[in-house]
Amino acid sequence: MLAMVDIKNTATSNEPPASTLPLTILDEDGEELFECDSCGLHYRPSKSTSSLRLTYCGFLCEIGDLGFSIDGLEQMEIISTSDANADTSSDEGGSVDVNEEPNPVPSASTST
Repeated sequence: MLAMVDIKNTATSNEPPASTLPLTILDEDGEELFECDSCGLHYRPSKSTSSLRLTYCGFLCEIGDLGFSIDGLEQMEIISTSDANADTSSDEGGSVDVNEEPNPVPSASTST
């Protein structure tokens, strides 16, 4: 009967296995390609439309993964609650009755 034995070379036992080594992928110009955290696509960071160029291949992956874009977050304006209440109260003065039909549809009559 044969027994299976695990043989290790003592000279290479301290090295990590080849599968865990990071691989660097280069394009035809020698520029390093990164892998998008959202879709897994390999891309050039210099061509990325995302604000987080080293993480996402484009702004759609950034928005899809985070739920917002960094550019949009930078352009947001903070509105205090008192300003927001003032805006809604000014709209209430010119309110329109939604139950009132502005252009009622004439009823179809079948008189002959």
